[in-house]
Amino acid sequence: EKRPWQKLGAHPVESAGVAGTRFALWAPGARRVSVVGDFNHWDETRHPMRLRREAGVWELFLPGVTAGARYKFALLDANGAR
Repeated sequence: EKRPWQKLGAHPVESAGVAGTRFALWAPGARRVSVVGDFNHWDETRHPMRLRREAGVWELFLPGVTAGARYKFALLDANGAR
């Protein structure tokens, strides 16, 4: 069984032979979540995440993003506040 820290956050992985980073955030009440970082000029419109409703987890795989990349999650709560 995986521990939350092993699934949430940012983890370098390979998907279909492509190296990148898998991002995941538990935010069941969020309206929108994006990954922002030095790889996308901190632009929250570039990499919106997908919600797995059954788990309340937002996920995204970004090819080419390597370990050590600086990132944050940008989110809007249920009321539209940042």
